[in-house]
Amino acid sequence: MLWQIEDSNTYVLGSVHLSNIPQLQLPDIAERAFAEAKCVILEADQKVQPDPRLFMMPPGKQLDSSVSTELFRRVREHWLRLGLPEANLLTLSPIMVGTTLQIAESARNRYVAEFGVDTVLRDRAEKAGKEIRYLEQLNDQLRMLVGIPLTEQISYLSHIASQDDVGLAEVAGMISAWLDNDIQYFEMLLQARVEDWPVLVDDVLTKRNINWVPQIVELAKGSNHNLVVVGALHLVGETGLPALFRQHGLALIATR
Repeated sequence: MLWQIEDSNTYVLGSVHLSNIPQLQLPDIAERAFAEAKCVILEADQKVQPDPRLFMMPPGKQLDSSVSTELFRRVREHWLRLGLPEANLLTLSPIMVGTTLQIAESARNRYVAEFGVDTVLRDRAEKAGKEIRYLEQLNDQLRMLVGIPLTEQISYLSHIASQDDVGLAEVAGMISAWLDNDIQYFEMLLQARVEDWPVLVDDVLTKRNINWVPQIVELAKGSNHNLVVVGALHLVGETGLPALFRQHGLALIATR
């Protein structure tokens, strides 16, 4: 999932943040783009310690009093099954609870951030002495996530908790689609999320894409070789980066 900004040395690579493949191999053309890149640009620095207050329910609220009794029961069962500390469950926001469940189940099955495309490339870039930049601050990223209306957060949590594997199959599906360069899979996944959680998509994908475009456009004006690495869902749909670049009179050309 590699695009090149037309008439520039800047490439944009779609990534998956979790993987179960220790020695993840990029397609040859992506490997060349990485090798030539003087600068690798990632979404945010995941090594930064996040502000724990961003994970919490609003003051005076707890999860068990904000969701149905049945949903809380299902969530608690998954939470304890995965060995997560029960004391944290009541205070975390619904979307953080859902995300934590999915990440914990994924980790049990060896799908981890350590093997994710962006982490692998960051580590390789550091070892190669390449410049590394970020499109946003981690805490700003988290503020967008937890700022989603509580109704959509609860809907997302219900979606995760209703699955026996709390979303593991989706993680595995994204990796499989990424390996197969199956852009249609990500387009369908995005459309499903738009239908279920429109504000989440607008805040977590669209608004961030809009914020990133001027930074990437500025990079593309220079002669240096750059590789921008963002989640694959940022590269599909009517407000994906390719569509937004077209609005700026630039074309993102899919490489083969």
